[in-house]
Amino acid sequence: MGDFVRACPKCGDSKYVEVKISTWVTIGDQERSRYNGDIEYDGDSPAECPECGWRGKYGDLDEIDDGDDETE
Repeated sequence: MGDFVRACPKCGDSKYVEVKISTWVTIGDQERSRYNGDIEYDGDSPAECPECGWRGKYGDLDEIDDGDDETE
């Protein structure tokens, strides 16, 4: 079975979606920062479609099969 991707509920675009994430960065005494690589988001995170401008929550995006079925 293939993986699922998210698509805009307004225009159906599934190439890109913008999601507001939460993460930690370390900021040193000389204004240098270090990103630890962990990001967090969930179904309530704000989301936006750059194609048509739709705005809502990540959980409101349509879930579609990417069509990449693999046989075992």
